[in-house]
Amino acid sequence: APPPMDPDVEALLRRLVDPNVSDAEKFHIRETIRYLAYRPTLPVGARKRGKQAG
Repeated sequence: APPPMDPDVEALLRRLVDPNVSDAEKFHIRETIRYLAYRPTLPVGARKRGKQAG
């Protein structure tokens, strides 16, 4: 069975099929998702460094 769907992803999918959401907004959602899907993955150490105070 597939893993449960993240609530934020479900919300985006609902907006993409909602006829009340403008084509411009749907385009923006798709472009943002595309960017996030294909950006390089940061090394684990780099993620931790960004969260440290200091």
